Amino acid sequence: MIRLEQNTFYLFLALAFVAGAVLTYLFFGGKKEGMRAVESQPPPPARQDTLVENTIPALVFFHATWCPHCTHMAPVWEEVKKIVGTGASVVLKSVESAEPEMKNHTVPGFPTIRLFPKGLAHPNEFEDYKGERSTEGILTFLKQHVGG
Repeated sequence: MIRLEQNTFYLFLALAFVAGAVLTYLFFGGKKEGMRAVESQPPPPARQDTLVENTIPALVFFHATWCPHCTHMAPVWEEVKKIVGTGASVVLKSVESAEPEMKNHTVPGFPTIRLFPKGLAHPNEFEDYKGERSTEGILTFLKQHVGG
């Protein structure tokens, strides 16, 4: 009697396997195209504001949320962004210390304002802003190095 129960169990497992294979075949119609639908989708377009892909001059404000100097500098940076605007010949970017984009950059401290004259596609070619932490100082620096 024990032999019969073991055989019944194995028969049940075999039937479950076959039923699963048949259902899979019926669901996909004998084709595997349904399984590749995700692979055939094109990758999402690259963001325009990433630190890696831009080739126009970029001024980047590296900051940290825990830094009191950065907190003091944030309104100045926002005013610079407002004055320069979005249609300018320079990209203005703010990068927080916890963002993944920081892995490509080593800064001496926070806040750091860094100009990438050949764009963010050249992360090793930069000039740190060492002037007065004011709207006028940053705008003067931009005019001297980027123009306009």
